[in-house]
Amino acid sequence: MILKSIDGGNNWTLVFRHPSAEASNVNTRFGAKEIIIAKSNPQIMYAGFTSQGFYGDPENDVFPNNYGVYKSTDGGDSWFAANNGLENTNLNILSIKVSSTNENMLYVGTRGSGIFKSTDGAGTWTNITSTIPDNFIHALDISKSNSNIVFAATKSKGVFKSTDGGTSWVQVLDESTGNSNYSSKLLMDIAVDPSNPDDVVIADFHSGIYRTTDGGSTWSLFNNGLSTRAVGTLSFSSDGSFVYAGTKGEGVFRYQFSATGVANELHIQPDKYVLGDAYPNPFNPSAIITYSIPEESSVNLTIYDLLGKEIRVLVNTKNNRGTFKVSWDGTNNIGQKVASGTYLYRIKAGDFSQTKKIVLMK
Repeated sequence: MILKSIDGGNNWTLVFRHPSAEASNVNTRFGAKEIIIAKSNPQIMYAGFTSQGFYGDPENDVFPNNYGVYKSTDGGDSWFAANNGLENTNLNILSIKVSSTNENMLYVGTRGSGIFKSTDGAGTWTNITSTIPDNFIHALDISKSNSNIVFAATKSKGVFKSTDGGTSWVQVLDESTGNSNYSSKLLMDIAVDPSNPDDVVIADFHSGIYRTTDGGSTWSLFNNGLSTRAVGTLSFSSDGSFVYAGTKGEGVFRYQFSATGVANELHIQPDKYVLGDAYPNPFNPSAIITYSIPEESSVNLTIYDLLGKEIRVLVNTKNNRGTFKVSWDGTNNIGQKVASGTYLYRIKAGDFSQTKKIVLMK
């Protein structure tokens, strides 16, 4: 069933119950694993249904047929099936994601039938699994700035990435695990930082959380503070300041970045200097800049205008080896808002120096 609240969760109204569902029958007691609201049109919503035993036993390959995808065009007041092209699957939907700029482009990950894509608002679905060797797609997420960049977490074959909307896939994290009690990872969820599309976290039920800050080229465990490795769900806050982890039996954990935007102890161990692209760019009111240093270094990261005049010193400190994130809010060193236009941001760390452009729009 699907419930709706219009008062912040104090009261709920039943808006959808599948006609085949019987609350007293465990074999038809299916729920919407994910409900997605289209950012570009909040009246458009999508729900993906799966059998109730997924979180209790995610390694189980035996499960009943389900209800698939349902869609609402009136803010969740009414729902209708949207399964054209999914008829030959078992209609178990483990993940559903919609483009942040186009409510008609979305992807679903199924339990046993791979990945499907729709470009007409779930009117028709096309299988795009192609070279992925595992049809159990436990989680998907897409870049908020480019809906053709898709990450797919499989049940037991690692993580795959597409940069062309699912036409082709490349494995970016394999299935091997550092936990000697298990032969492979059991991936459960994936989340892309909305403020930085290269910053991605993966939940592995056997090893905890993996993280990349370079779009999947390198990964490191990110488990500081977790009391369990059985992580089932992950989510970034809308500004990328927090990441939340839901676990089996140990509750919810939150990792908070510092108020200035520079990340504390990301536990990412880069092997080279990197100055990331600002995101978003152009921006208003603020943008995130990431940088990586492979060894302890004195770091200076400064904003300049196109004439070379210093505008804002963002970082001027010694950092240990790691990856960091800092925010610029379009102000100068004395807190005044600067004019819209193109600026430069330059990093100096050890013998490394690099400059990139950033555009402030008002």
